[in-house]
Amino acid sequence: MANREQDSVVILMSVVQQLVQQDGEENETIFQELLQPFFAVHGNMELNREGPRQFSGVQEYIERTVTGYSDPYFKKHFRMSRESFEHLIRMMATYLNTNDSGVPVQTKLLVTLWTLANIESFRGIGDRFGMYMGNVHYIFLCTTRAFRLNSIEFIKWPTMAEYTSITQRFSFPYAIGSIDSTFIRIRQPLKQCHVYTNRKKFCAVTLQAVSKPNLEFIDISTGYPSSMHDASVFANSQLGRNLPTLLHGTPFLLLGDSAYGLTTTLMKPYPDNGRLDENSSSCLWLPMCRFLPIWNFSWMITLTIRSN
Repeated sequence: MANREQDSVVILMSVVQQLVQQDGEENETIFQELLQPFFAVHGNMELNREGPRQFSGVQEYIERTVTGYSDPYFKKHFRMSRESFEHLIRMMATYLNTNDSGVPVQTKLLVTLWTLANIESFRGIGDRFGMYMGNVHYIFLCTTRAFRLNSIEFIKWPTMAEYTSITQRFSFPYAIGSIDSTFIRIRQPLKQCHVYTNRKKFCAVTLQAVSKPNLEFIDISTGYPSSMHDASVFANSQLGRNLPTLLHGTPFLLLGDSAYGLTTTLMKPYPDNGRLDENSSSCLWLPMCRFLPIWNFSWMITLTIRSN
């Protein structure tokens, strides 16, 4: 359970960080250039942008409110159990430095999880957690960057020894994962807008993911324009190129929907041409491919991301 919940967070943060990293770096450069004359006069002064300051909004929300949440209510707000969250704190403590800001790792993670799980402005989130919206935004960027850089600690392709135990949990013989894709909305780009406009008439990039039966992610790939067909995204992804090698000499395979091509390592449903018997038609729909809609509606920010 802990791995599944943490994997979904890392995937989301990888997507968000990839979308906002360029804008964030440009804004930081501009910010530093504008303040350079001030630093020349007053010396080298630490900005401490994510540090706590005097604030007139909600006070001690975490100490007085979050600590009193029941386990189900905590999971409802932050999308993971307290046990998973405590494990996440231990894993990320090394990467989320608090010495220069005074903001605890727990606070950084709670702020980031809340931002990802809810459709709310940085101003509203800052008021809830007792911070200015600029501090919330900076904490969010730093935390998502830390997760992206260490995503290999969370999202791992299973070893050969794990294949057998995974396939025993599938209802399909020798399956070790289900593959599917979803759209992540972006702002309309200035160039090549048509490339990123999909069949649903909005601009987006494609997220391709592979999941175990327990909805734990084992591979992701993102950034491809949403006008690309799922089969093309798979063929151009690192997984698509490496899958024959990963499963070479084994009977194991992935399950996908009808958008994918049929190969020895990827099984798709039978085409419904009106000639299927009862046993064959039962394989038309693969319930294992439900994991991305669940992921989308757990992390509401995926429905509202707007970035170049």
